[in-house]
Amino acid sequence: MRGNLIRLAGVIAGAAFGLLTMVTISGLWGFIVGGIVFFGCAAVSDRIWRRKASLEEIRQDLESRARDASP
Repeated sequence: MRGNLIRLAGVIAGAAFGLLTMVTISGLWGFIVGGIVFFGCAAVSDRIWRRKASLEEIRQDLESRARDASP
């Protein structure tokens, strides 16, 4: 459960910082940099989760992704 909270917190923080960046840097560049900030935060939180997760948690995550994948 803690691992899911790390991932969720990264996505929420990425959305907040990305929106703040979009507002601060207006225009097309704000949109581009805000998207980069969002995806960067999401990627970092996923990387942290993978570093701290046990092999069993990683296996369960992969199984749930394969089971719930939409064609």
